[in-house]
Amino acid sequence: MTAQEADRAMLRSALMHNLRLLNDSGIITESRKQDIVDSLETFCMASMLKYIRGQKEHGDNITSRQLDAEIYNELVDIFWYTEAKQWRA
Repeated sequence: MTAQEADRAMLRSALMHNLRLLNDSGIITESRKQDIVDSLETFCMASMLKYIRGQKEHGDNITSRQLDAEIYNELVDIFWYTEAKQWRA
């Protein structure tokens, strides 16, 4: 097992552990837990890599950016991506 695979396994284990703690009512099935962990693991890895790429591209001070404009532009992108996805359906 590579170091990256070990890190991912540790992340998945921590996510599942927290999910089991939070699911005290038992309403979430094992199958759905796996879906949640899969989604969160993918999101965590992708978002960390995106953040690191942004730091390399823009420098190490995210707060120096025009965050309101950045957020707005991201929301516009999400809107158009969502619309385009529907156009294909």
